[in-house]
Amino acid sequence: MAEGIRRADADQTPMNNEHRDEFMRQLIRHERLLHSFIFSMVLDWRIAEEILQETYLRLLECISEWDPTKDLYPWACRFAHFQVLSYRSRARRDKIQFTDSFVDCVSQMHETRTDHLKLRMEALEHCVERLPDQHQQLLKVAYHSDRSIDEAARSLGRTAVATYQSLTRIRRSLKQCVEKAIRSLE
Repeated sequence: MAEGIRRADADQTPMNNEHRDEFMRQLIRHERLLHSFIFSMVLDWRIAEEILQETYLRLLECISEWDPTKDLYPWACRFAHFQVLSYRSRARRDKIQFTDSFVDCVSQMHETRTDHLKLRMEALEHCVERLPDQHQQLLKVAYHSDRSIDEAARSLGRTAVATYQSLTRIRRSLKQCVEKAIRSLE
């Protein structure tokens, strides 16, 4: 498969390479937001990740149709929405199912809140960067690994209780920082 991708890359003109590069930059920039969009419709992190990967495949298949003068995110959301609907039709046997109208409603609601969500994500990133290195490390160990909080605490030489308390304080601090940043922009 990688050989086929390399061969396709070699056939592309410089303009197409610029188009693809901009596409990939925007796709990477919007990855978390797109994942959150999908998660809001399926409420399962693992399934949202699978749907995100399927969405990427569909987006790459249609890369030539994307207008690079426009933001990729709304276009990608439409693909993700259809991938969620496709997933739902495959998963009808599950006990809990949302109606298609519910999924449509969440999709529309999410689209109207996109700018606000982007703003909050940017504020959160800024606030995390302002945390002391020790707090950033704790967040990485607790949330960006497959370890439980107890395992993360042991790896840091801390008790689980102390780790939970620190995370609570850090989350509270981040919440206040994000809210302050949002208020200053309104």
